[in-house]
Amino acid sequence: KLIWMQVFMRKDYFILRIILIHMQLTGFTFIVSVDLISYLTKFEWDMAKYPIKQPLKNISEGLAKQITQIEADMKCRAAVYNNIKGNLQNLERKTAGNLLTRTLTDIVNKDDFVLNSEYLITLLVVVPKTSYVQWQKNYESLSDMVVPRSTKMIAEDPEGGLFTVTLFRKVIDDF
Repeated sequence: KLIWMQVFMRKDYFILRIILIHMQLTGFTFIVSVDLISYLTKFEWDMAKYPIKQPLKNISEGLAKQITQIEADMKCRAAVYNNIKGNLQNLERKTAGNLLTRTLTDIVNKDDFVLNSEYLITLLVVVPKTSYVQWQKNYESLSDMVVPRSTKMIAEDPEGGLFTVTLFRKVIDDF
């Protein structure tokens, strides 16, 4: 213990820095599982990795290279993690929310629309659950040129349903 106390008392702290670098290299979980005083009092130098007959400069350079490699590896892992996290957030954003706010690309498909028609177009309408019956009764009268019996529910969430309705292109603004 006296030796360790002398290390702390020295002004240059170089040996302490080497110990702390070694602690970083051994991993954060090791530091958490053992308190600092116990680690420092029971510390054993790894003679195979860092022979004491080597100059201190060589040992510190070797440790610095290892730290640089670990930092590069951690940056790479952090980038991969952030990429995966961003992808997950995008997926959650696509599936979260109600039919008014979420993306519909995973809900609708081309069979739900009138395609390649010069005169007809299919619109999507979100109708509250409480208004389903009213929608079915009145959607044909919302504009002059709505195709009769063209509405179809293609998706539903707790708040409402997503309906299609087909009408003539020239009355889109009136609808």
